[in-house]
Amino acid sequence: MTNGPRPALIDTDPGLDDVLALAFALQSSALEVHAITVVAGNVPLSVCTANALRVLEVFAADSPPPVYEGCAEPLSPRVCRAEHVHAADGIGGVSGAYPIRRLRPEDGHAVAATIELARRYHGNLVLIALGPLTNVAVALGRDPEAMQGIHELVVMGGSIDGTGNATPHAEFNFYSDPIAAREVVRSGLPVTLVGLNVTECALLPRARFDARVTAMTKGLRRQFLRDVAGPYFDFCKKEQGRDACALHDPLAVAAAVDPGVVRTKRIPCDVVVSQGITRGRLVAEREGGCSSAVPVRAATEVDGERFHDLFLNTVCGP
Repeated sequence: MTNGPRPALIDTDPGLDDVLALAFALQSSALEVHAITVVAGNVPLSVCTANALRVLEVFAADSPPPVYEGCAEPLSPRVCRAEHVHAADGIGGVSGAYPIRRLRPEDGHAVAATIELARRYHGNLVLIALGPLTNVAVALGRDPEAMQGIHELVVMGGSIDGTGNATPHAEFNFYSDPIAAREVVRSGLPVTLVGLNVTECALLPRARFDARVTAMTKGLRRQFLRDVAGPYFDFCKKEQGRDACALHDPLAVAAAVDPGVVRTKRIPCDVVVSQGITRGRLVAEREGGCSSAVPVRAATEVDGERFHDLFLNTVCGP
């Protein structure tokens, strides 16, 4: 790896927690985000792309990285979106307050951009995948040699304990495109899985978030964070009865920024692709009976206090 900020590519489907993760990555001095690639997931592709641009206009208007649209449909049969969590506009219904005034997506495709960056930063690029893994899997199929140059692929997806949030057995990103998830897990790339087994163990209290955001000096960023996080906290309160939320995607960014936030272990894993009740389930070898499993680094523990400090200090900083 080179000294200084890590060259980074973020693949995402914004999405409330994706938006918070993007703001986190753009503000981090440990990452230099060279591109954002967008995939359909929480909401349709065009809506996800618009939300990525909105984050850039608030947090990186002076020197925004390019945004590339990617795959509008998964490799697997589509079965879900997540408007019930994120609203139809993907950011809790507040998109009208943040019109896209200047930025537009690039003409190229996300898959081509991913391959080009993997070649340009061979051995140094960290790819942080926050949505369904369709773009990444297609890039792997198109140019596996280039993709082998990725230094680390941090994936928010799955759960090594076999539990889910889209179904009792599957996390949303893997459930959305299990074929893509299996191809990535089996690829031999240096994958780090950040799953629900750790993200659900680091709940951020709403009062702590509100206090830090209130103290921010930059008014537009302060209001944007309030507007985006509010619906997410509201959903967690209504559906889960807790005034705190799991920051799924920001924890994946944190694992790239500060690997000490999570403890990892090499565990052989595979993904169920059949269209039954276990579709999208991450199967860890420690459960036994997974002869096709491939060893990947999987987060097994999280230092919640360290993560929350890192996230809040970065996203609420100057």
